[in-house]
Amino acid sequence: MCFVFIPDVLALTESEAISEYRNSGTANKALAISGKGDHIVSSVMHSQASPAIASSKALATCESKRLAMDHIQPCEIRAVNQRLISTADQIRKGIPEPHPLFLWKLQSTRATVYLAGSIHVLKQSLYPLAQQYQSAFDLSETVVLEVNTMDIKQKDMSRLVNKYFLLPEAQSLQQILNDTELASLEAYLGLRNTTIQAVENLKPSMLALQLSLNQLVSMGYLQEQGLEKFFLKQIGSRDILQLESIEQQFDLLGNPPMNLQREILMDTITQENELDANLAALLTAWLGGNTENFEALIQLMASDSPEYKAFSERLLDDRNITMAAKIDAYLSHKGTYFIMIGAAHLVGKKSVITLLSQKGHVVVQLHSDDQI
Repeated sequence: MCFVFIPDVLALTESEAISEYRNSGTANKALAISGKGDHIVSSVMHSQASPAIASSKALATCESKRLAMDHIQPCEIRAVNQRLISTADQIRKGIPEPHPLFLWKLQSTRATVYLAGSIHVLKQSLYPLAQQYQSAFDLSETVVLEVNTMDIKQKDMSRLVNKYFLLPEAQSLQQILNDTELASLEAYLGLRNTTIQAVENLKPSMLALQLSLNQLVSMGYLQEQGLEKFFLKQIGSRDILQLESIEQQFDLLGNPPMNLQREILMDTITQENELDANLAALLTAWLGGNTENFEALIQLMASDSPEYKAFSERLLDDRNITMAAKIDAYLSHKGTYFIMIGAAHLVGKKSVITLLSQKGHVVVQLHSDDQI
């Protein structure tokens, strides 16, 4: 597959960059921009193998130009194929100052815990976060993650992938999906220059996970920019603990009922065009520490099927109990802990926050004007 580089020039305005993008090739293309207004750096990639590849190349090229030209603002994906992507400025718009954070503090006679609600994929333009996150991390001797993937050996990961990602040898996606589902998947994959044969051994839920990650990459959201990765780059000599094992997570994600796996896969395909708006709304609630809005958005995006509701209980409510118990145990030991878990675990009546409060702990949500 050939690809075309747009000439390495400094676009004068955003409108010129967008016009350049619209006049470029029509297949699998992406626009990355640094800055706004009259003086920006931009890069367009088109005719790529997939939207994710187009975005990755556009972002990398834009960043190279930006650094060479001493632009301060990081590049971000502004458009992919026919869709515009919400900017960091648009996501932050309307967040008041001061505002709550997705960051809580708990104290016992011996320990201090900072509990941060994490978004696992972010983009560089959403940084810096409120300084309280960095201050809490700097004060902590121990970092706690849902899972510490840094200690997983490649052979162990390969074993887990084979065990939880793949269908039994006698099965394939062609046998599991009905004709309508199979046609939708084949059309989706065809636009990304791949075939059903390339993924036929994957469980539907795990294929949905891979497709979701590719959709996020195409919008410029990367795991390497997620909250965990941001702070792990600064880990130094701190101890790292985990709340659960990666095998526990894979077992949960890889073994929902097959009807639910099919539903999740089809939703991933059919709801792609809604992903930017949904994610932007979630990030606005997260950055603004608005737990009520965050919870409402999670519920709005969830399926109403009984199978999905049961799966959601296992995915969130059941794990919250285990997580809260471990955090409660940390508070009985001496030290300062910086704990990062998915933000969805920290909202609602059955959240980790609620469970810790029920155990008698005073859980204080920090604000952007608090001193730590």
